Amino acid sequence: RALETFQRTLLIESKNGEAQNNLGTVAWALGDEAGAIAAYENAKKIRPGLPDACLNLAFALAGQGRHEDAIAEYDAGARANPSDARFPIRRALSLPQVCRNREEISALRGSLEAFLDSGEAKELRGDDPIASVGTTNFYQVYHGLNDRPISERIAAFHRRCFPRLSWIAPHCREGLRPVSGSRPRLGICSKYLNRHTIGLLFGGVIERLAVTGAFEIIILRPPGRHDEVSRRIDTAAAHVIQLPGSLARAQEAVAEAKSDALLYTAI
Repeated sequence: RALETFQRTLLIESKNGEAQNNLGTVAWALGDEAGAIAAYENAKKIRPGLPDACLNLAFALAGQGRHEDAIAEYDAGARANPSDARFPIRRALSLPQVCRNREEISALRGSLEAFLDSGEAKELRGDDPIASVGTTNFYQVYHGLNDRPISERIAAFHRRCFPRLSWIAPHCREGLRPVSGSRPRLGICSKYLNRHTIGLLFGGVIERLAVTGAFEIIILRPPGRHDEVSRRIDTAAAHVIQLPGSLARAQEAVAEAKSDALLYTAI
C-alpha cells in the first residue's frame, strides 16, 4: 500500500525527491534492492545532496557488499551536508562484510579508532541513535580479534553522543523487587524475531518456554519484517508490544511493560 502511494505521488509530481527516497525505502523493505538503489539515485538527481537519500543509498550499497561505493556516498553526502552528524558517524562505523586480508582489517580498525579519538567524535551530539546511526559494529566480529576494547569505546561514544541511551526506567531505580505476578514476566526484544537467524534460533525456545508456563512471555518488537515465523512466535507469547521507531518512545513502552527480566536476543 505504501509503495502504491509513493508511485501515485510520483505520477503527479515526478520531480519529488522525497517521494523517490520514500519509494526506495519501501522497495528495500520489500527486498527489491535494485529498485531501492535506483529510487535513491533518482532522488539525488532530483535533489542533489538530499540527506536521507544520500544516507539510504550508502546504506543500501553497504548492504550489497559494496563498501567502497558506500564510503564514497557518505563522503559526498558529508560534503553536501557538513552540519549533519549522521554522515561522519555512519562512515566511521561502516565496515565491509568480508575483508580482503589482515592489512585491510588493521587499516579499518585503525581508521575507526582514529575517529573515536578525534575531537569531532567528542563534540558530536544527537537525540536518537536509531535515526542517526542505524547500524551496529556487527562485522568486526569477523576480524578474528579481541573486540572487547573497541566495542567498549564504541559504546562509550554512543552514550556520550546520545545521552538518552543512559535513561533508566523509573521502576528500575527502585532496585530488586518481588515478581509482579504468579509468574515472572520475561520480555524478549529483537527486530529479528522473524525468518532470520535470530528468529529461527529463538523461535523454538520461545514456543517451548510458553508451553511450560514458567514465564509470562512479552514480545517487544521494534519496527521490522513480519512473516510466518514472526506470527508463530507472537502466537506463543502472552503479549506482543509493537515498539515505536523513536528511541525515547520505545524505551517508555518497554518500561511500561514492567518485565521482571529482559532478553535482548541479538546481544
